[in-house]
Amino acid sequence: DDSIVLAGADPVAGDAPPNPLLLLHRALRGRYLLVCVAALIMGLGGAAAGYMATKPEYSSQGWIRAFPRQPRVLYETDENMALPGFDAFVRSQVDLLRSRRVIDLALAEPSLREAGWPAPPGGVQRLIESLDVQAARGSELISVGVRGSDPAQVQVAANAMLNAFMRYQEEQDGLSVTDRERRLRENQRLLAAELRTVRDSIARATERFGGGDLQMLVESK
Repeated sequence: DDSIVLAGADPVAGDAPPNPLLLLHRALRGRYLLVCVAALIMGLGGAAAGYMATKPEYSSQGWIRAFPRQPRVLYETDENMALPGFDAFVRSQVDLLRSRRVIDLALAEPSLREAGWPAPPGGVQRLIESLDVQAARGSELISVGVRGSDPAQVQVAANAMLNAFMRYQEEQDGLSVTDRERRLRENQRLLAAELRTVRDSIARATERFGGGDLQMLVESK
């Protein structure tokens, strides 16, 4: 027989691929403590870097109540009766709180500047981006919130927005002490004229039909 057999010329069928966990175990044999310490250091470093990269955000919130009717000075009039379309009125107040006029009034607050809030125009854009004004349907309450990374600044900014809104309302409505006094004096004048008319009617009726208060008759004469 002239045939020659070469041992090991063909690969053995069915050999399993190497186990990666076994290879890792062999590579780390005797170095587990060093690897654990290195992993702990890298983990703490990554946590610190993540904390420094993302600063916590704070929010300060206040509320404004929109009354469905205006307070009356003396009598019930068309101005102080229940408002029709109250939900639409509340939405208009929400839009007003987001308006540039109210934001400019808020930025004029000295407390906001003392807290380190940037001056316009940068301060305007920052307040617009951090402002959150909402009102639930059918509710009388309007939520006014300010978000930011500085808790003192967001609190002062929220208070400044509330104060600015109230100042704007005073400008528009003219409900100052002087204006209220003027309305009361006008009502007093009308009531005095009405009272004189009634007294004159009583005096004429007394002269015609007799009886009545003699003192009133004297005063009428």
